Amino acid sequence: MGPQFGKTTDKEEIICPKLPEVIQSSDMEVADLCLGWFWGPDEEYSKTLGVLDVVVGYAGGKKSYPTYNSIKDYTEAVRVSYQPGVVSYREILESFINQLGGGPVSPSFSRQYRSAIFYHNAEQKLIAEEVLTEVKKKRGRGVFIDVEPATDFYRGEEYHQKFYKKQRGRY
Repeated sequence: MGPQFGKTTDKEEIICPKLPEVIQSSDMEVADLCLGWFWGPDEEYSKTLGVLDVVVGYAGGKKSYPTYNSIKDYTEAVRVSYQPGVVSYREILESFINQLGGGPVSPSFSRQYRSAIFYHNAEQKLIAEEVLTEVKKKRGRGVFIDVEPATDFYRGEEYHQKFYKKQRGRY
């Protein structure tokens, strides 16, 4: 039997499925963000008014089908689907900065755990650059957050989805 998407047994390899292309609308937009890990951001964004869904996975790479055990050139990420009439992209990014404690002051020790914003259009890029400029000005020094065009996004393994919710009482 060949590889299974999102499933595993002792003899089968997990393959994380690539999510479909993002179609933004006035009712739903998407933000792809890397905060050095995905469990905490999944929990935080899931509690945000106007957030419809959060998926943890892998973004920022070029090689196909990364997994947690074979991340390749990808970074742990969250895909936040939200209602722009309720919460703005700027507010999503301000939460991102707050979750990062104001932003990293040194480069990440690995690509898997770096901080990054993957924009889906020119407006998201502009807002991301504005927010980072404001953070740098406020702090008086740079922050190490990459701003790059969105790449393919692969849904992480099921045991990573809503991890804290599944682990209540144990973490």
